[in-house]
Amino acid sequence: MRIDSPKTGERFCPLFPEMRKALEEAFDKAPQGSVYSLPKVTTKSNLGTGLARILKGAGIKQWPRLFVNLRSTRRTELGDEFPSHIVDAWMGHSAKVADKHYKQVTDNHFELGAKFGSHTLTDTVAVPPPHKTTIPSVLLGTEVCSWLGFASLMTPTGIEPVLPP
Repeated sequence: MRIDSPKTGERFCPLFPEMRKALEEAFDKAPQGSVYSLPKVTTKSNLGTGLARILKGAGIKQWPRLFVNLRSTRRTELGDEFPSHIVDAWMGHSAKVADKHYKQVTDNHFELGAKFGSHTLTDTVAVPPPHKTTIPSVLLGTEVCSWLGFASLMTPTGIEPVLPP
């Protein structure tokens, strides 16, 4: 889809499946011969007011900064699947802006982090392979250090050189 923005100019972004479906449904309901999926939406439309009305009608409590948070959620989802430079090009912002305003840490990130390096993961969980290093980290626990072959470096208080091994 082509996006014309007064701030960033013209850019292209994939039409994601859930959006494609919604736009096709809207286009099917548009007046015959219409070239727009949402003919009532113009550059002068207040989309925030319209979305707030829809949320209220659906019984959903309005969250703060409606469109910023929607954009942030999509940026985070895309960032989990594609390299940052691609997502930033699609979204029309720089990496610095993405870092400051859009990237989020989700519950799923915590769940994956808690399972990172586990021997009990099922094949249905997409987790990167354990971090390989030759230098132990103070952040790695005893079990992980043992699994990576660093057990001999562990002192009673951890990897920190407080006591000799």
